[in-house]
Amino acid sequence: SRSVLRRPSSLHRVPPAMCFLIGATGPGVTSTGEALIGGVSDDPYLFRTFVRAQYGPRVGEAACFAHLGSELRYVTEGPEAEAAGAVQLAPPFEVEPGQPSRAINEAGLAFTCALAIEREPTGFNGAPIPFASLSRRMMAECGTVDEAIALISTAAAVVPAFSVLLADAAGGLAQVEVGAYGVAVHRRYSKDNPGIIVAVNCYQSDSFCAFNKAEA
Repeated sequence: SRSVLRRPSSLHRVPPAMCFLIGATGPGVTSTGEALIGGVSDDPYLFRTFVRAQYGPRVGEAACFAHLGSELRYVTEGPEAEAAGAVQLAPPFEVEPGQPSRAINEAGLAFTCALAIEREPTGFNGAPIPFASLSRRMMAECGTVDEAIALISTAAAVVPAFSVLLADAAGGLAQVEVGAYGVAVHRRYSKDNPGIIVAVNCYQSDSFCAFNKAEA
């Protein structure tokens, strides 16, 4: 499984638009039949992406998969920020240090994600789990799309909200939506059930689309 991740450096200069994710799997859909995912971010915020490697368990943690991911950092000061006007734009969500926003682990499980612009909830079904915690655990503990979905589905609520694409070495592919309203599996494909997934900054599942903000 491979994750294609690109971010043109000039995108922070354009007006607000959207992120775009795409995934494909199966014979006749990808050239090798394997699962592929990718995405671009299109926003006015001054994020910078850094490659981060986690080679093994942290102190006190159990054995886990090594993984390689991209860590987002927000530029808030300096000539680059001032030129882009980013000093006046608060980031759309808090990024925890070391949080993988896109990643692949040694078992071949990969993910990428796009912020989902959801309506403000009046409450939560349970204590919300930070997406950063889920993504770290997923990369460390899960080796397949099925395992990742099982882990994500344990969350009653997730903050902030994301549309997540998952792919694994066996050709599994899925789109999962997470947020204040819970977790919904929107699409699933495999080598035996080929398909393509496209996602942007909104909920697409019948379960959650009513929770989109109007501007989404």
